[in-house]
Amino acid sequence: MGTALVIASVLGTAASIDQSRKSSKAQEKSQKIQQKQQAMQTARERRKQYRAARQAQAELAASSFAQGTAQTSRTASIGGSIQQEAATNVGFLNQSEGFTSAIGQQNIKAARASSRANTYSALAGLAMQGAQSGLFDKPTSTPAAGGVKDPKTGAIMSPNPSS
Repeated sequence: MGTALVIASVLGTAASIDQSRKSSKAQEKSQKIQQKQQAMQTARERRKQYRAARQAQAELAASSFAQGTAQTSRTASIGGSIQQEAATNVGFLNQSEGFTSAIGQQNIKAARASSRANTYSALAGLAMQGAQSGLFDKPTSTPAAGGVKDPKTGAIMSPNPSS
């Protein structure tokens, strides 16, 4: 009966370890997908910023040409401000993307560490069960009924010398 329990415990622990690893892999995959999704959204936002800057530049050029102020320093200053704002916004998006990526990497590390912790916990539980069941105890031979162990040879001596 005890052997069956130990075997069941070993199989249960092995299954637990396997499922923990599968869970960790799935979490890593999920994090990588989320990072790609965030990168795509950030790229879309960058394109929006550049498009808005080009549109603002075009409107400024058309307006200043119509008013005859296309070559003034004020128009040039406004154009520079448009470019600066777009660059600042894109810089923010790049920095945000870097933080998102770093968070994703830390989440992957956390999933791996959690998986390892679960594995070690399962193995420790298995070892405790083995210790409690006597699996790791040193086998000892007990003398036969009424027999005595010879301290020099370890042989069991019969209490009845004639046998």
